[in-house]
Amino acid sequence: MCSYTYKGWKCLCQPLPSSGNPPDLCVFHAPGLRRDPNDSFWFHFDLYLEWLYVHAPTGPVAEFGKKNAGRFHHTTNPNHDPTPHFLASDRGCAPWRFTGFIFPPMDDQHNLRDLAFADADFSDAQFSGVADFRGSQFLGSVDFEDAKFRDKSYFIGTQFKGIADFSFCSLRNRMHFAGAKITPAAAILLWGLNFDRATHWISMDPGDRTGKLSDPIGQVVCRDIPELMEAGRPGGMGRVSFLHTAIIDERPYVLFENVHWERNPRSFIFDAQFVFPGTRRLGLPANKLEKLPKLFNADGSDLDTTMPLVRQDTERIAREIRKYYEAYGNYADAGDYYVAEMEYRRCREPWIPGKSFFTRLALESDKWVSKYGEAPSRSLICLLAIIFLSALAYLFTGFKFLDATHQRLWFVPGPALPTLADYGLAVLYAFANVVPGWFRPQTMGPACTATQVISIIQAILGIIVLTLFVLAIRRRFSR
Repeated sequence: MCSYTYKGWKCLCQPLPSSGNPPDLCVFHAPGLRRDPNDSFWFHFDLYLEWLYVHAPTGPVAEFGKKNAGRFHHTTNPNHDPTPHFLASDRGCAPWRFTGFIFPPMDDQHNLRDLAFADADFSDAQFSGVADFRGSQFLGSVDFEDAKFRDKSYFIGTQFKGIADFSFCSLRNRMHFAGAKITPAAAILLWGLNFDRATHWISMDPGDRTGKLSDPIGQVVCRDIPELMEAGRPGGMGRVSFLHTAIIDERPYVLFENVHWERNPRSFIFDAQFVFPGTRRLGLPANKLEKLPKLFNADGSDLDTTMPLVRQDTERIAREIRKYYEAYGNYADAGDYYVAEMEYRRCREPWIPGKSFFTRLALESDKWVSKYGEAPSRSLICLLAIIFLSALAYLFTGFKFLDATHQRLWFVPGPALPTLADYGLAVLYAFANVVPGWFRPQTMGPACTATQVISIIQAILGIIVLTLFVLAIRRRFSR
């Protein structure tokens, strides 16, 4: 006979006194085949849930329990004592303990829909069938670490107001977040998800050989997730973390349909906070940050030694989101996500002498001149600015060169102010120096040394900017 005991609000399967036998599994932790037929999981679960609501501290959770008290006890079992044994604890009743529970398949009568949860712990729980949390509210933090979802799981219309930790979960089917309301104070940690695989046989040669394929079957679906603004802070997809979780490979592991992403790289994805200086620890408590070394299998437990891996993975997340939108032909949005990807790469490169210095310098130039190839007009404006500013400088240093007919064009600064015609000639001279060639300044004398230096600098900058402009045009037309 299964017994169940609640000690310190954490369910423990107690061994029989001085029997030396393995512990007798309680109704919540016993697999379906080992449960007593007279025991109803949902009957006892309703009793437990009702007790949690009754003893919840004053607040929205307790008010919810009072208003919905009638929904409990919808299952009766006359052959079993309905009184569970709860042992008092001075630690309060938070978080609610569902650790290691083995939930049977849920249906329209038995489910976890439209409930209000305080801080809850579902870590190591097993959902044998459909897991249905539709319309529920997680008003505090909720922990699903290492939970196993054997069938579809529904978080449709679910409201998250705290940290929802799904790290290391195993998915055998789709996990739906359609219409989920993710507030700016919340964070959905989809860290290191394990997508189960299915094996099937195929015919390689008709009538001859067969082969075996293993395809991933788990998937996360993010659909119709709104942007929730509170006190000027955005919620929605910007509060979802995908560290060490694949988004797209041979197929999409995560689906994005009608979701809103922030255009600013600093708030594009939740994990951007680990990249930019001064923001890496915002939004997560210390006990969640301590899991990062384990997540990346980093040597030691120091968070600082793990941060380079976290920053690299943040760039990977932006890249895979961009590839997802490119795969479905949404090139306009993919361009914005490419900018975020390059921003994360730029911030990873330090300003130190060596290879990284020149990589960082190249990325900085690409950012400001052409927005990583996504703004050809910006590079064209930079090119024109170089020409007109150089022409203005030549009015103070003088210039001379030969035109196509070998006519010598001169300008020597004097006491009189330059005319518009003089500036036009200087613009022509500057335009000729964008690309170095035979028309570069001829027979430069000591009096024109400043002109020569300016023209060399202009030519170098002109070549760089012109190259970035051509690459930006090529990137735009390649789509």
